[in-house]
Order: sequence, then structure tokens, then C-alpha cells
Amino acid sequence: AAFAAVGMHPIAGLLAGYAATNAGFTASLIPAGTDVLLSGVTDSTAKLMDPNFVVNPTCNWYFMIVSTFMLTVVGVWTNKVFIVPRLGEYKGPAAEKESDISAAEGKGLKAAGIFTLAYIALFAALTIPKNGMMRGDDGTVLNGTLIKGLVPILIIFFILVGVVYGVVAGTLKKADDVPAYMAESLTSLTGYIVLVFVIILLVEKSLSLPVILIAVIELAIFINLGLPHYLGETLPFIAPICISTIQLGATVDYAILMTTRYKQERAAGKDKREAVTIALSTSIPSIVTSGFGLFAATFGVAVYSNIDIVSSMCMLMARGALVSVVSVVFILPAMLMLLDAVVRHTTLGMKKKTTGGIE
Repeated sequence: AAFAAVGMHPIAGLLAGYAATNAGFTASLIPAGTDVLLSGVTDSTAKLMDPNFVVNPTCNWYFMIVSTFMLTVVGVWTNKVFIVPRLGEYKGPAAEKESDISAAEGKGLKAAGIFTLAYIALFAALTIPKNGMMRGDDGTVLNGTLIKGLVPILIIFFILVGVVYGVVAGTLKKADDVPAYMAESLTSLTGYIVLVFVIILLVEKSLSLPVILIAVIELAIFINLGLPHYLGETLPFIAPICISTIQLGATVDYAILMTTRYKQERAAGKDKREAVTIALSTSIPSIVTSGFGLFAATFGVAVYSNIDIVSSMCMLMARGALVSVVSVVFILPAMLMLLDAVVRHTTLGMKKKTTGGIE
């Protein structure tokens, strides 16, 4: 819409946004939460070689500062010189005019802005003095709580500033509305699941297999996210949406691998039991190897990381890999046998009319 509003091709805007997100994801003039998270992973790994080695979250700060300006210049130049000229003149409909901000929304934004300034002032007061609480034991800011605790500081800020805006603007009527709005964020997974559905649909050329495969992996995700309740664990509020997307994307390949072999065996004339048996026996080595590889990588970080949110998320991913492997190995074959007739009649190339075929 921004590109269309100034007469440029909207596709150029989409391409610029995609390139900027992938090339300059964490490039920033100030340290961000991602720097803290990644430095925790690097620090845990470095301690395997030297237990006394410490990786500061600002270790890439100079690189990120330079990258911010360099990527901006390169991105703008590439877009104007290569992308926009190739797309030609935009002759589509004009961009719709954005609706004006209501009086309540204006008050909410003003209150959120005032809260932001107050929040910054609070941490400035705790950091700037030489004996500030947010400084490190050596008196420096870089080794202090402000940098090391940047993730929870940012999380608390975004939660509180959202609450302030909602209360003043009138979108939050009661305390129960806060977790309700957080839960709504899970609905954003719908588009991702639909995308995975379409990918499986195109790969397997079937209407029923995408439903079966996604159902098996989603069951594994529900089990993974439900186990902390019985184990007495506390999850970060971002865990459900992050783990749901990561576990689905990382482990759906296990199900696709087994299903593809099952289809080949059925198309070759094997009965359903034999086809599932062959698919299972040939796929297990790859599935187990991949699953345990993901488990080992994430479990190692979970054990050695001293950042709670990193440790918790990695432990969930490690456990999710194992749950997905178990689900694919034990549940998917049963589903394929149970729904064999449905799969054959809804999958291209499986149902044969000849007497010697699958029928």
C-alpha cells in the first residue's frame, strides 16, 4: 500500500519487504532481544571449550550498526535500479485511503507514548549513575543487568504498553481480556497450517493425505504442549505459537517421507498391510536419525543455556522432536491402514481400473 500510494508497483514493495526481512532481520543501531538470545546460545557453546569464556550480548554490535546502514543503501539501490524498472508502470487500482484514527485510539496512542518515555526514563535512572542498579559488578553497562536482562525487559514493556493502550482506548474492558487477546494470536497459525496443507496437497497429489499428515503432527504438538501441565513446568507465553510452527515445519517431513513410500508400494500392487510395513521399515532409519538429530541439537542448548526462555523453548523443541517421531512411527501407519480406501479414492494415480491393479 505504501508503494502504491506513491505511484510505485506494489510488488516492488513486497519484494523489498521480503528481502529486508531476510537480509536485515536483526540489524539495528541498538542491541535487541535477539542479540541476547543468540549470545546465550553462543556462550553455552563457547563454555564447552573454555568454562571461563563469556560471550557478551553486544559482541556483534559494531557489525549490526554497519549492517543497518549498508543494507539500507544496498536494498534501496537494488530496488530502484533493478526491481522497479523491470516491473514497469503500475496501472492497477489506487491504494485505499487509510481510515482516520478515532479520538479513543488517539488517547490510547498518547498514553502508550507517555508510558514508553516513562519506561525508558526509569531504566535510564537505574543505569546512568555510576552506582546504578542495572550496571555490572565492574561498573560497566555492557556487563550489567540491562543488557543481560534485555529479553524480559522488552517482553514486560510490550505487555504493559499494550495494556496501557487497551485500557485508555477502551479495547480492554476487564482483566480477563488480556489473556484472551494473547490467545487470539494463536489464530495466526491457521494460515501457516493451510500453507502446509497446500504443499502436501501438491506433493502427494491427494485430498485426504494432507488432512491425515497434519492431524498426526498436530496431535504430537498438542501432546508436547500439554505435558508441561502434568510435569509442573511453566512455559513462556510465546511458547505455544513458536513451538507449534517450528514443530510442524520441522517434523512434517517425517510423515511425508513415510507416506510417499506407502503410495509407491500401493501403486505397485502391494496390499495395504504390506505397503505400510515396507514404508515403515524403510523410513524408520531416516526418521529416527533426523528426529534424534533435532533432539540432540536442541537438548544440548536447553541443558547448557543459562537463559530461562532459551532453555525452556529448546527443551520443548527437543521433546517435540521425540513426540513427533513416536507419533509418525506408531500412529501414522495405523491411520494409513484404517483410511486406506479413502486415500486410494482421493489420491491421483492410486486408484486403478484394471483388475490387476490396486483394486
